[in-house]
Amino acid sequence: MGYTDSMMPKQFILRLRGLADGKFMANKNVKSQGSYTFKEILLTFKLSNAKIQDYIMRTSFTNESHKFNGIMVIVESEINNTRAILERTNKSVEKTETIDLSHQSAEQADYKTRGKVTTNDRLKGLL
Repeated sequence: MGYTDSMMPKQFILRLRGLADGKFMANKNVKSQGSYTFKEILLTFKLSNAKIQDYIMRTSFTNESHKFNGIMVIVESEINNTRAILERTNKSVEKTETIDLSHQSAEQADYKTRGKVTTNDRLKGLL
């Protein structure tokens, strides 16, 4: 959306912090319904980038708040999928770390040519 840290509106920041707590918007009056890490939120934005760009291109917005709320709807619908992807990735990494490879051997036979290797003199210039 082209914002830097200093120009992002307060409403956007509260929405992002609220998403981390499982709320619509960060405040103390609403009970938390979940918890997401900022890494999960960032990865959700990255994985949903194509949907977000398509939404921005095909929708006319009344203001920036309307635009950001639409983007947040996409992110909120995809964040559980991102969490599942991260959990599967972490499980597979743990599995690969716990695999015992001590019974594997890397012994192999030495390759020896049986005869003389012939080369074509016309192809020497290509190398």
